[in-house]
Amino acid sequence: MTSTQLYTVPIIPDGLRRVELIKQFADTFDYLDSISQDIFNRISSRLNVYRAEVNQFDKQIQHSDEHINHIKGSKYPIQVHSSARYPIEQNRSTFKSIFECDTDNKPSVFHYDLFHSNESDDKYTNSKSNDDTLIVLKQYEENFLQKTKTTNLNGFGRLPTNIKSVISLLKHNTKENP
Repeated sequence: MTSTQLYTVPIIPDGLRRVELIKQFADTFDYLDSISQDIFNRISSRLNVYRAEVNQFDKQIQHSDEHINHIKGSKYPIQVHSSARYPIEQNRSTFKSIFECDTDNKPSVFHYDLFHSNESDDKYTNSKSNDDTLIVLKQYEENFLQKTKTTNLNGFGRLPTNIKSVISLLKHNTKENP
């Protein structure tokens, strides 16, 4: 079985301005719409092929029923010649996925439209879009958590070993303890 990858869904990068982000979303949704239409067209064409095969089988069954009904009323013996195997096509068709690449139907490749700021785009912006800032994410090392992990001790630290009662513990945590 061959696996083919027909469709690639684009990822929208982070840190875009609002107008650019809306344009990227619109392009991506248009591309996803064309992908879904292509999938539904492939499925419907495969269903039409299967319907034609089922209609052909129905015709063969009706022809066999007519032949059986014709033979039913006769009083003469009938000689039947049949092969040892069940009569099937010698060249059976193998299953072919609807998503395998055909030379006729090449998948469409998605390309982002280059963003050009026009005067007409400014009428869709509002006061918040002028305040948009790009967020820069820094890439940290693999051991970032281990390096930044610090043990924060609340209180005075470990208890001394000479504390034998609760009163001694309370005195230890006050200013009366020398």
